[in-house]
Amino acid sequence: MQIKHRIDEFLYAIFPSLNGEKDQLAIILEKYYTYGPFKPSVMQTALNHFKEMPPAKIKEIAIEIAMKGTEGFNPNWNDYSIDSIPGKQFSDYQILAWYNVSWSLAMPEMVGQLD
Repeated sequence: MQIKHRIDEFLYAIFPSLNGEKDQLAIILEKYYTYGPFKPSVMQTALNHFKEMPPAKIKEIAIEIAMKGTEGFNPNWNDYSIDSIPGKQFSDYQILAWYNVSWSLAMPEMVGQLD
């Protein structure tokens, strides 16, 4: 079963303290997904990478990851690379996290349509 919805509306509904402030999203998500000493570093790393980036560049990266995704991501591979992010290697889980973060930031209205 898949449930598709606009990610920004969903996040503001489950995290009302955001009050529409996207800058607070990383802080709240980290608190939400932290379990004891374990923090969600993959999504935080992606959010930090995109923090000062222009939206057009984030969109370029989101589309590039999506195009790579058309070939599928293999959970046994740890050497995915994105030309728009030189020198960085991704595992399949990392690339999927960066995919979701980049689309959420660049094109939140499209996130509900991602598979």
